[in-house]
Amino acid sequence: MNTKDASKLIEKEWELSGFFGRLRGGVFDNDRLNKLIQLLEDVELDLNDKIDRRFVSLIWYIPLFIGWQIERIEDEKEIDLLKKGRNKIEGLLEEILGIP
Repeated sequence: MNTKDASKLIEKEWELSGFFGRLRGGVFDNDRLNKLIQLLEDVELDLNDKIDRRFVSLIWYIPLFIGWQIERIEDEKEIDLLKKGRNKIEGLLEEILGIP
């Protein structure tokens, strides 16, 4: 999947009814987290590709945002799943964006 198509899907997750909007309200949805992870896994970039600025703006903030929302979740099992998901996403972002 290219970054423009991925951006369209990720933008929906930032809406109030999306994964991040709901998480902000204290609602954790593991299925949607897994779909987000799958979406990031499906992003294909060539080493020479320029990365769309909008795509970067949508993804770089994800791990920070998830970390801030953990305290809104009450169920310990859900907290554990959310932390594992955040770690997986951080790894995927390193693959997509690279590391210094």
